[in-house]
Amino acid sequence: AGVIDKDICKGMMQVVNVLETECHLPVRSEQGTMAMTHMASALMRSRRGEEIEPLDNELLAELAQSSHWQAVVQLHQ
Repeated sequence: AGVIDKDICKGMMQVVNVLETECHLPVRSEQGTMAMTHMASALMRSRRGEEIEPLDNELLAELAQSSHWQAVVQLHQ
């Protein structure tokens, strides 16, 4: 408790809503929860002025194996 600011928490809940309702991506799963937690933590580190490292190649390769990868890639275009 107290690790994520209320405004970041609120924003992350909006992200979850968009991913579920508009993009039809499963977020309420172990992997989805982990991804949202890491994203919220990265936002907090950024807020504190810490540099956020990019995802390493091994993790990116693992993510690319997901059946949802193309939908995620399209969100970033």
